[in-house]
Amino acid sequence: MTASPGNELYTIFGHTGLRIAGTANHIDRTYNYGTFDFDTDGFYRKFALGNLQYFLLVNRYERAKPVYLKAGRAITEQWINLSPEQTQLLSRYLENNAKPENRYYS
Repeated sequence: MTASPGNELYTIFGHTGLRIAGTANHIDRTYNYGTFDFDTDGFYRKFALGNLQYFLLVNRYERAKPVYLKAGRAITEQWINLSPEQTQLLSRYLENNAKPENRYYS
């Protein structure tokens, strides 16, 4: 899913996250790389210089979608036709990346 650009400096290029949804297993989650702590000291300076600490944020889609829409940003979904096995592998990979010891990166 891709959110259109927003008005804040850190949103001017838009944002793309992964959504894993399945009716059989009742999963509907978003995986957003590039999330950061707005309260970081020197946030804009670190952001502009590429020195900001990022993390993977996992959320239920029903909680993620309204955040973008409330900010006046459109959401476009691009579907990837994966087999159930491929979807499960991707889901396991993302869940491993979401663990506290793996979710942070520069």
